[in-house]
Amino acid sequence: MDMQELANRMDATVQALLDAQNRDITEATLIRTAANLLDKLRERDITINVLRAQLVELQSEIDQLKTNG
Repeated sequence: MDMQELANRMDATVQALLDAQNRDITEATLIRTAANLLDKLRERDITINVLRAQLVELQSEIDQLKTNG
C-alpha cells in the first residue's frame, strides 16, 4: 500500500467517523425533542383533567342552585 492509498483510507475513515457523529447528534436532538413533546402532552393532560374536575364542580353548583332556586 502506498502513501496515497493510506491517506485515502484514513480520509475515508475520518469521514465515516464524522458521519457517525452527525447521525448521533441528530438522533440525540430527536430524542430530546420527543421527550419535550411528551412532557408537554403530560402537562396538557393534567390541565384537561383539572378543567374537567372544575367543570363537574361548577355543574354541581348550577344544579344545586336550580334545585334551591
